[in-house]
Amino acid sequence: MKWIILATLSLNTYSLDIKDIEKKGYQVYRIKKDESYKDVVTKLYKKTNQKHMTEEEFSKILKKWNPHLNKVSDFTGQYIYSNYPYSPQTGYQWAPDLYQSENLAMNRVRYEGFDGAMGLRSDLIKTTKRSPANTKSIIENVDENRIFTFAHITTSRGSFSDEILGNKIQSQQNSPITIGAGISFLPKSLPKYSFVTSLYFSSLKASDVNDPSTTVTNTNLDLAPEIGANLYIQRNYTKNSTNIYAGLDYEQFNTFNFDKVINSETTELKAIQQKVIYSTIGIGYRFKFEKPVQVKVSYSLGILSDTELKGNKYMVYFNQRITNRYWYHLLFKKHNLSDNSRETTISRYGIGVGMSF
Repeated sequence: MKWIILATLSLNTYSLDIKDIEKKGYQVYRIKKDESYKDVVTKLYKKTNQKHMTEEEFSKILKKWNPHLNKVSDFTGQYIYSNYPYSPQTGYQWAPDLYQSENLAMNRVRYEGFDGAMGLRSDLIKTTKRSPANTKSIIENVDENRIFTFAHITTSRGSFSDEILGNKIQSQQNSPITIGAGISFLPKSLPKYSFVTSLYFSSLKASDVNDPSTTVTNTNLDLAPEIGANLYIQRNYTKNSTNIYAGLDYEQFNTFNFDKVINSETTELKAIQQKVIYSTIGIGYRFKFEKPVQVKVSYSLGILSDTELKGNKYMVYFNQRITNRYWYHLLFKKHNLSDNSRETTISRYGIGVGMSF
């Protein structure tokens, strides 16, 4: 019999469809954290109808009903049959296999939504085969496409600097809220690759401009929202611990007409929407510090711009899983733009939370 453990992003996730198994009449028990096998035997023996045998005999038969326990050293989270898993037509060997990897059992997840949203695969989608001739399960990867959707909310603090021939203005470009969403696609035909696309909308507070040179007449400016989107292809290495990605970024952000002020064309400073398409390459590294952590570093080179300002940006991104679906993140992003004698830099620090659906 083959049982496919389907991936889900529900908060109430289990590695097996236990409710369906119980509906078929099987009696199932989940071993609690720090609960010894002896404790489990004692507890179940008191409830069992197998009183014709001793507790020691019951312990042995319980192991026989649940051969998957021989494959793990830590029983935490494992489901076991607490009574004979019989069927009128077949023996207990044909009962659904309850095996889970130790990590999967302890985390009570079917699939790591956190990994999927980051374009990473986890080894948690499995099929199991079991027969009387082979009471040990054969675990096989399920060959299927996977799609994950995700969203995030971020608040950030930004600083802007524009310098032309020794004249300089500075301002804050703070965002009380940035809302973003995206899709991650893991194709079955390319098991080491994933495709990730996302977009974001960032609301900005009015900017107070610091103008030491007193060349502008207005220093409080409303800023248009920032908008961004990207599309990456990602190659995963070394069991998801390392990945390299590349693709395109589009950003629409604010600069000022400071060059026209310096050239005496106007004394009124205005915000200008800068639109740039970047070519991006990055590397990610995943490790565990209490819970899974991912760090990404990327470099982007501007390839198309709607003004004379051109340049690059780089970003450092950190996130850590809170639950299977939720994570928090930190980021730092810096733009370096130039046009002959003009140097423009924008730095941004942010913190937020994300979730997969």
